[in-house]
Amino acid sequence: MFCTNCGNKIDINEKFCTNCGLEGLGINNKNPQTARETAISVKKDEKLYHRLGVVIYVIAHLPLLVIVPVVWSENARYYSSYTKTYSGSDFEAFLYSVLTIIICLLVLRLIKMATKYIVIGIKPKMRDLIFF
Repeated sequence: MFCTNCGNKIDINEKFCTNCGLEGLGINNKNPQTARETAISVKKDEKLYHRLGVVIYVIAHLPLLVIVPVVWSENARYYSSYTKTYSGSDFEAFLYSVLTIIICLLVLRLIKMATKYIVIGIKPKMRDLIFF
């Protein structure tokens, strides 16, 4: 017998899946239709939390729309009327802006990995941090 949620092989007498924790499996279940409905409702709840997590993750990127222009403007070339010289360069502004984006994305990835580990219980993988 296999779990309807994750496909893990389970014993007939087991009441829940040892891989995903889905309850209501095996012979001891009196109503198989209830187990199926439970599995469907669990999947719907997981989809809802996944969608909510995606929305929060996208909203967390919105401060970049403010941070990057501020970093650019602070490092861009400007004319100082006091010293009557130009200071800074567009290349420096570009490099600092790219560095700011990379740091913000890495911090958001670390927060996402920590949240998945603490709240959901999914063990983080290195590829989750590296690949965007």
